[in-house]
Amino acid sequence: MDGRPSGQYGRSAGVDLAAALALAGLLIFRTEDAVSHAPPGVSPDHVSYLLKALTDAGWLVRLRRGLYAGTERLPGGVDIPPFVPASALVSPSAIGLWSALAHHDLTDQVPVVVTAITPRKVITPSMRTGQKPGGAHAWRVAGFECRFVTLSERR
Repeated sequence: MDGRPSGQYGRSAGVDLAAALALAGLLIFRTEDAVSHAPPGVSPDHVSYLLKALTDAGWLVRLRRGLYAGTERLPGGVDIPPFVPASALVSPSAIGLWSALAHHDLTDQVPVVVTAITPRKVITPSMRTGQKPGGAHAWRVAGFECRFVTLSERR
């Protein structure tokens, strides 16, 4: 015995899970989605281990607790544009302001931050730790920075 998981919980179960998620077209998914697409014989408790292993291998990106995004390294995976995870982090939300202008070619300036608007108050990880790197509080995930602007539902 070399200490590695064997059989249904080995490397092949993680590959099977990743392939099933990609085949289902789930670019962004919750842990519950992964449980429902787990290979036969893999317990729901073990899916979190597989998700961590796939994240460590670079096949998945953890956006926040219980929310993951596939990467181009997944079998059949694609590189996800930054707008997709940004709008998935907070619901309801929409890409707006400078980011929307740049997306629709209404400005020639490229924003360095993805900006989304939402009627909810958003607590970012930097707010919880009390660190404010680089100015405003933002969500840093998957190599990009996302800021949420709170607007009233009326607006």
